[in-house]
Amino acid sequence: MAELTITKTYAPGGLSDETQLDHFETDIEALFNTTKLTPDNIQPASLTAATITAANVTLAKIEALGQQVSAEVTSYSSNTQTATSILAAPVTITTTGRPVVVSLIPGASGVSFMGITTSVVNPSAVIDISSNSTVISTVAIELDCPGANPSTMFFPPSAFFHLDTPIAGTYSYDVLARVFSANTTFKAENFHLMVYEVS
Repeated sequence: MAELTITKTYAPGGLSDETQLDHFETDIEALFNTTKLTPDNIQPASLTAATITAANVTLAKIEALGQQVSAEVTSYSSNTQTATSILAAPVTITTTGRPVVVSLIPGASGVSFMGITTSVVNPSAVIDISSNSTVISTVAIELDCPGANPSTMFFPPSAFFHLDTPIAGTYSYDVLARVFSANTTFKAENFHLMVYEVS
């Protein structure tokens, strides 16, 4: 608990001049200028909506939450059946314990899309989101085509979205893709991975 210490420069029973009284003001200012608000010096239930006015809490005074965006991937294409990153590098963010949005977003280099091309019946692919190398979300893409004819299915990268709920800490998010046939290719162009903590 913060304590206020007053410097005594007067004699008991004597008169105090302005200089001696200034010590009270100086010591009180020093206390409030150097003491930070912590659980040790805030009484329980002392900070409530009634004691804090709206004008005193502004966006500029609130600590910025984490937000990170990967470099744009202009072209990715693979027929690997092993989960493989489609990014140039994972996106790392330090959080305060709030939920984290993980989403693919369009880039600026051209038309943005992702999906599969194939010549097999009912082709499919899987997209994973990982956090610190642990898969936290899996989405399947499947094209219902009865014949083994060349087929394509694309969709906007922004359709790929996940809400993570980690504890406070630092996390590296990645996006991985794999197909289930060597005759199927997963393709994606002009996109970013965006990761941000919800306020």
